[in-house]
Amino acid sequence: MKKKKYLMKIFMHLHAPLKERIQMVKDLGRSLDDKLAEGETIEEAIAELGEASDIIQEYEDLGMRKRTKEWALAVIWILIGIVVGYLLFTECRILYRGYNYIIIRTSPNTGVGVAYGINVGAEVVKVVFESIGFIICVGNVIWHFIKQKRKKEM
Repeated sequence: MKKKKYLMKIFMHLHAPLKERIQMVKDLGRSLDDKLAEGETIEEAIAELGEASDIIQEYEDLGMRKRTKEWALAVIWILIGIVVGYLLFTECRILYRGYNYIIIRTSPNTGVGVAYGINVGAEVVKVVFESIGFIICVGNVIWHFIKQKRKKEM
């Protein structure tokens, strides 16, 4: 039972991608099994491998936590870019059409479409700001991936 608790503590507190955490816990589990097969007690085997907090700290000292943080930031920028891109697409479609419409559902099978005009100046300003936001998001994603690639090469 102590072996399972030891491995679970490492798995839960390790800041790494899921595949790396699973692989690390499997490797540690095999090491513990080998030591137990050699006749060592679980306490001796854990003492030889090191406490869970020491293993986690050693992993984070290698800079792995920063790498996962970079991936998280890149994913956040991708999601923001998707949202801003959708808004940009919607605004451009409205600007191209020259009007916007709303469909009001009067019953499940019928609806009434209501078209209304747009303020072209306001739409152009929205498109410009959303374009700038989209470019910033794409630029940040590219920057994060380039930064990660440079760190891997070092």
